[in-house]
Order: sequence, then C-alpha cells, then structure tokens
Amino acid sequence: MNNRKNGLLLPTGIFAAGAGVLRARPRRLREAGLIACLLLAGLALARAQEQLPRETALKGAFIVSLNLKEMLNTPIPTDPDVKRPVALSHEGHAGMVLPESKLSAETFAKAGTEVSPVGQLWMLKLVPSSDGQPLQMSKLRVVHLKNEDNEAEAVCCALGVRKGADGGLELLIYGKDKEPVLRIPLKALSAQQENPIEMSAEAGENSGLVTLKLVGKYQASFTVTEPE
Repeated sequence: MNNRKNGLLLPTGIFAAGAGVLRARPRRLREAGLIACLLLAGLALARAQEQLPRETALKGAFIVSLNLKEMLNTPIPTDPDVKRPVALSHEGHAGMVLPESKLSAETFAKAGTEVSPVGQLWMLKLVPSSDGQPLQMSKLRVVHLKNEDNEAEAVCCALGVRKGADGGLELLIYGKDKEPVLRIPLKALSAQQENPIEMSAEAGENSGLVTLKLVGKYQASFTVTEPE
C-alpha cells in the first residue's frame, strides 16, 4: 500500500513502545512519530495483529485529545475515556478506539430506541466500507491532528447503540451527520475482557474485517479499507 499521505511519508511497521514522541524530520514522520504522534483507533489490515502496548496507546489518546473542542464535536454527545484506549497498527495504517467514560454492561441492558454513546473510533489511512466500497470522505468527520512538527488528517467516528426496528441492539457508526453511516447488528457474547472495548482485525484482499467486543457481552464486525 502507498504510504505517502498529505506530503508526509508514513513509515511501515509497528512502533517500539519506548520511543516516545519525537520531532519529525522535514516532510517525514519517523517510525516512532507515526504511532506516538498520529495513532488513531483499533483497526489495522493484518492477519495476526496484536494490540499495541498500553503506553503507546495512551500517547495516541493524548494526541487526539489536545484539541478537546474538536474531539468532542461529534454528531452525538460523547465523553471518551482517554485512559482506556485500545490501538492497533500495521504498515502505516492505524486505529484507536476510546470507550465512553461510563460504558458498562448496563449501557446495553438499558438501551432503547434513543441512541446511547459507546465511544469514539479514530482511523489513519482507513475508512469504514459498505457493500465493498469505502465510504466517501465527504460523509465522514475528518480531524486535523498536530503535535510539534507532525501533522495528519484522521477520521473520527462516534459510536452509539440503540434498539433497531426488530428489537435487537445495533451498533451505530457516525460520520459527520446525525444519521449513522453504518448500522451493525450486535451479537451476544459471554467473555472476560480487560478493556471496555477490545478489537481484532483480519485482512481480506483489499479490506480488513474488524471485530469490536463490547464489555464482554456483545460484539460487532464491519469492514474497513483505504479511502479513495
């Protein structure tokens, strides 16, 4: 995959956890800079992708929260917990999910026809797809991130839950408008998990299948791909 974006050469590979936030070389993000400075939500096109270290994910959460006003300017009200991020990265693609601060099993047990926030999903060089096609950037919420001399454009999707027309719960993924760009039926799950939201991803030919596990009770899968 082409790793050049917005004039920045985005490096491949997984960031070594202890590198910290580094100053960028002119027009180039060093390998540490990609994840420490531009890390965005738990989606990566990898067949055997592991979560990034907590320390690294926390640095990514810090970067996206620097502009708090923009971070919270979501179509539905969200209050993401920047202390509980989960993140993945592979070959210049990266993602991070931030759970809602008070996300719990009760959030889903009490969900009705009104939307309850679940968290935020941040993506670098990835977008959700529908019917095999990437969602148009014009429908998505794009946030400009900057840390020292590093800059990038990231997609930020609010996540919500509500009961669908059939009475089942569905995960809602939002772009920039109040109507969700994706509705995904939730499947029941019974599992122990460390974080309120856990992630895994598997690669296809030109896309990745992402699974979010929510408070050990539900899961939802959807596809991501590179933007057009």
